[in-house]
Amino acid sequence: MSLVTVRFNQVFDLVSGMTRRKEVTFFSFISDTTRQDAVPAPGKPKIQAGMTVTAYLQEEGNWQTLVGWRDHASNEVAIESTAYEVFFLFILALLVALILYVATSIIFLCIGVLGIALGGVWALSSILRIRRIESILSDINEGKCQ
Repeated sequence: MSLVTVRFNQVFDLVSGMTRRKEVTFFSFISDTTRQDAVPAPGKPKIQAGMTVTAYLQEEGNWQTLVGWRDHASNEVAIESTAYEVFFLFILALLVALILYVATSIIFLCIGVLGIALGGVWALSSILRIRRIESILSDINEGKCQ
């Protein structure tokens, strides 16, 4: 995981799309030091030439792993949405109620509870990861993060 600050000298090929069931905007850019193609920015952020952003990449130097960024001019943070994970937790809660209502055997109950627990751990860890990254990006312009 790494933070990198770049200035978009040129921005082109903006296209809305989906990746991993989440809305993204694919774009290409040229900065002083690099050219990157088909970068998946989370959501529908404002992307234009001249922007300076601090980006959070899961893998150092790999813009395909962009999680979010903070725009230095507007202080806006663009980051993955947690809507999918929250919906998943809601469905898990419904499944818990259903299993407790219709559980006919202890084996069915144990398998169901185990599956729901694993799904819940995944969803909660994903939500917490996104919130932690959002906090890191928010702290950048407040002088708390170097």
